[in-house]
Amino acid sequence: MKEFAKFIQKKIPFYYGWIIVTGSGSSMFVRNSAATLTIAVFVYPMSENLGWSRTVIVGASSLAGILAIFISPLSGWLIQKYGTKITLLISV
Repeated sequence: MKEFAKFIQKKIPFYYGWIIVTGSGSSMFVRNSAATLTIAVFVYPMSENLGWSRTVIVGASSLAGILAIFISPLSGWLIQKYGTKITLLISV
């Protein structure tokens, strides 16, 4: 893997970590789009069964996305410092 990283560093005129950032951002965009479209199917039945307004349900979904923006760097730092296993055990 280190050989591949050195090969990429020589071939592109910028830091190759930006490729990872772009790929991660793109995958998050696709995942969030799918999650938003999926929640739309359940909003009306959930509002009827729970007695909540559709605004509250969709607002909670939006709030979760906004909180993920701020929690993601923290979780990345925790994974880097303590490792994946410990971070996942604590988060569960």
